[in-house]
Amino acid sequence: MAQVFKKEHSKVLRAINDMGCSASFKEANFGLSFYIRDIDSRWQHKYPLYYMTRDGFTFLVMGFTGKVAAQFKEAYIEAFNEMEKAISTSKEGEYVAKELQKYCVSYSQSVKSIHADCKQRFGFSTSYYGDMPVSLTYHSDWTVQQNLKYILPRLSCALADGWYAAHRLLKTEKELSELRKTLTGVVDKLLHEHHILP
Repeated sequence: MAQVFKKEHSKVLRAINDMGCSASFKEANFGLSFYIRDIDSRWQHKYPLYYMTRDGFTFLVMGFTGKVAAQFKEAYIEAFNEMEKAISTSKEGEYVAKELQKYCVSYSQSVKSIHADCKQRFGFSTSYYGDMPVSLTYHSDWTVQQNLKYILPRLSCALADGWYAAHRLLKTEKELSELRKTLTGVVDKLLHEHHILP
C-alpha cells in the first residue's frame, strides 16, 4: 500500500494511528501485527504492520492526498453513484409497478360497480365511446413502460367519457328546467282560463 500511494511505511502507520475514527471502528477494521526483518546474521528487528478490511482501507485512503489517492477517490465516488443510481432505479421501478398493479385492481372494481349501477338505473352502460371498459389489467410479464402505454390511453378515454357525460347531464338538466317552466306556465294558464282553483 505504501508503494502504491508513494508513502513511507512509517507515514502510513502514523496515518492509521491518527485517523480519528472510533475505537470500535478501528478494532473491527484494523488488525495490528508484526513482521520480522533480518538486520544481519545476528540481529532481527520487529516491525509493526496492519491487516485491514476494505472499509478500513477506504477510510484510510480517503485521508490521503496525491495523484493516486485522488484517482482512487474519484473511482470510489463514481462507483458509489452508479450503485446508488442502479438501486434507486430498481426501487423506483418496483414501486411504480406495485402502485400500478394496485391502481388497476382498484380502478377495475370501481368501474364494475359503476357499470352495474348504470345498467340497473338506466338500463344500459354504453358510453359515448361504446361499451364501458369493465377492467384495467396490469400485465406482470410486461415492463412498466409497456403497461403505461396500455393503461394511459384507456384512462384518457374514460376521462373524455366522464367529461362528455357531465356536459350531457348539464345540458339535459337545463332542458328539463326549461320544460318545467313551460309546463308550469301551461298548467297555470289552463287553470286560470277554466277557473279551476288548485
